[in-house]
Amino acid sequence: MGKKGPEQIEGELGRAGLSQDKVKRVMGFADIGGDADKVLPDLEKKLPKSDLISKGLQELTGTIDNVDSLGKRSKVQVDLRIVRGISYYDGTVFEAYDQAGEDVGAVFGGGRFDKLCRIYGKRDIPATGVAGGFERLMISLEKKGLFPDLEQNPQVYVAMAGEEVRDETIKVLRALRESGLRADRDLKERPLKKQMDYAASAKVRIVVIVGPRELKEGNVRLRDMKTGEERNIPKNRVVDEIAKLLA
Repeated sequence: MGKKGPEQIEGELGRAGLSQDKVKRVMGFADIGGDADKVLPDLEKKLPKSDLISKGLQELTGTIDNVDSLGKRSKVQVDLRIVRGISYYDGTVFEAYDQAGEDVGAVFGGGRFDKLCRIYGKRDIPATGVAGGFERLMISLEKKGLFPDLEQNPQVYVAMAGEEVRDETIKVLRALRESGLRADRDLKERPLKKQMDYAASAKVRIVVIVGPRELKEGNVRLRDMKTGEERNIPKNRVVDEIAKLLA
């Protein structure tokens, strides 16, 4: 309800058929919010008595208790101003905010919709959904400097000199990746020259060439793209040799 002013909300409630007295009561509840330990007992006193209201209050209390069991109660507030998807939500709704970036708005929100699944199926299925605001989350992470400084380009490129060495090429690639190195290969399996051209354009430091002649001797060919030096090394030493070059 924070997205609209009180006058606009009161007008919409009136057009929905609520009397002026009921509009005032609804707007009075919309001002209630804060720590759950204070708000929930206050709600129980102020809300009219009915089975539906009692069930809603019980569900809300249960949600807070579950949050408490996760050790996150201090991060949760009850806010009766939150209104989301009244055409399909039929229980508790929620929104999450970056406490240090209130100007960003909710980074995600969702709620309970036990009857929505019937629209796409044959029966009601208890469900809770949530959707995030990707751009808002990115803004919050950027403000806090939480984006890791990640290198995206591969450190090593494994070139395949012929289809007959595909399996060995993939084995070399896996060994490099499992050691923590950023390694890649040409999924299109283009000719060796095009693979080397790509590695150069991507500014890859090391190229491992897997060829049938070298494999017969238990070797692969290593090319340092920075110096242009090429040499054969034992296939079982490829990870160690590359780690030395990149150290």
